Amino acid sequence: MLGGGIWLATISCSGSPSVQKHEDSAPPLPPCTAELRSWVVAGRGRHLYLDLDCPEPITELSGRVEYTESRLRRGYVPPSDPQKVNRLVRLDRASILRPPIERLAQDRLEQRFELSAKQALFLQRDRLFLVRYQLLGPNSNSAMRSVLEAAGIQLNPKMIASGGPLGSFPGIQLPAGEEVPPSRWAEFGFLEGPITIPE
Repeated sequence: MLGGGIWLATISCSGSPSVQKHEDSAPPLPPCTAELRSWVVAGRGRHLYLDLDCPEPITELSGRVEYTESRLRRGYVPPSDPQKVNRLVRLDRASILRPPIERLAQDRLEQRFELSAKQALFLQRDRLFLVRYQLLGPNSNSAMRSVLEAAGIQLNPKMIASGGPLGSFPGIQLPAGEEVPPSRWAEFGFLEGPITIPE
């Protein structure tokens, strides 16, 4: 879980008059760098993940951002309702996914960009989507594109054109769908709900 602090309040409450005065006197928060990387799942198909690197005083926003299916996230208990099993979800921060055959995975840098602290905070937020995870349907690549674009980051058009079951990034051309509100996470197998970032 991410720790609290004045800088978190500054990022998340920048529209508040009481915080605005503090913002005016405080030095601007430094930017973060991000690397969008991928590894081979099977054939040409690749899985996208994001590595964030943030300096002081926002190092707690550093770390990996990755999406997967519910059954691979810690704390998941399949719900009794079959219509709510195995949704598309962010992987918990304590875990990372590994390629099925690591020596053949060919981890690769796809894009590098600079982010504001506000964008980094947005990207680190826990998310669960209503759509069911499908390897060749809405999947981790769908979620990664959706979240990056919502943060104001555009992917290389060649990546988006490489969707489809025979492309390099299957699922990237598909929408991830709506997010499940925190109050409903238990319905989908996550009894403890999302991990929240203190504000």
